[in-house]
Amino acid sequence: MGSTDCTAFYTLLNTEFKSWLAEKFSMEQQDVSVKTINQVLDKAGIENGTALAVEQLMQDIEWQLYTPFERNDTMNEIYSRAQQVLQTIEGRPVPRYTVNL
Repeated sequence: MGSTDCTAFYTLLNTEFKSWLAEKFSMEQQDVSVKTINQVLDKAGIENGTALAVEQLMQDIEWQLYTPFERNDTMNEIYSRAQQVLQTIEGRPVPRYTVNL
């Protein structure tokens, strides 16, 4: 898989993950960042370990997006982590509320 394929993969994963977080926590997608999502997850009562996993995942995806070397060796691992985080958060009730940023 070439560098272009990796970039497309991480771009799509980044966009879709942030879109899912925005929808799940009633946020605007452009407001989803490591800083804001930590505040949102804390207010929603998401366990600290899960919040840290989300933060690390977001950082890793962005790091993969903006590094200039071949990155296909981590795609499956990062995708699996994204699936695991989504399943963890989906498996518990999350209160809906408005975030004031």
